[in-house]
Amino acid sequence: MRKDMRTVVHPPKLSDQVYGLLKEDLVGDVFSPGQRLVEVDLAKRYGVSRTPVREAMARLSREGLLESHERGYLCPLDTQRDIVDRLEARRLIDTQIARRAAHLAKPEDVVQLQACFDDEKKAHEQDDITAFVEAHQALQKLLRITSRNALMAQCAAMVNDSFQLVRNQIHENKANREKTLECDGKLLDAIRASDQALAVDIMNTFIDSLHDYFGVEKPS
Repeated sequence: MRKDMRTVVHPPKLSDQVYGLLKEDLVGDVFSPGQRLVEVDLAKRYGVSRTPVREAMARLSREGLLESHERGYLCPLDTQRDIVDRLEARRLIDTQIARRAAHLAKPEDVVQLQACFDDEKKAHEQDDITAFVEAHQALQKLLRITSRNALMAQCAAMVNDSFQLVRNQIHENKANREKTLECDGKLLDAIRASDQALAVDIMNTFIDSLHDYFGVEKPS
């Protein structure tokens, strides 16, 4: 075989493209909680047949972003139990992401995290909710990368996506944005100082505040 031969890169499958578009719409508040999603309507929206829509919806259901229903799929309506379960998962995973980031962050990682935090702070000062959420998400993604554990990062991303459905609603409130900004700033300082214990404490305190926001009991 010739050494200069190259493998053809196939374009993304149609169902993968629909998956990406539908996921963006779900986390972007295009659909309302409890709303039934109809295959034919989504096929028209994305300009495709029903088959890739069906495949994308099944995939999103497995990830917890859609709820299977006898007549198709619904945008999930979170129960108190759902919220408690997600917060418990976040506490288990996000604290370890923070700890590993504080332990393993390189100087260039800190520079990138600081840039995301600066964008987040600027968006808050300008009262730009969309930009704030985007900057916060970018910072969260960098934290997962900095943890240098691909499987843990994948789990964290899945839990994070499940919370994205209510994140815009949470951050419409200026006080909530300030709490998020405060947490991210303190966490960045802990990472810069390589203080693993402090990073874990900061995440635990923030998740406690989410329990208060949702009005659900904290773990004993």
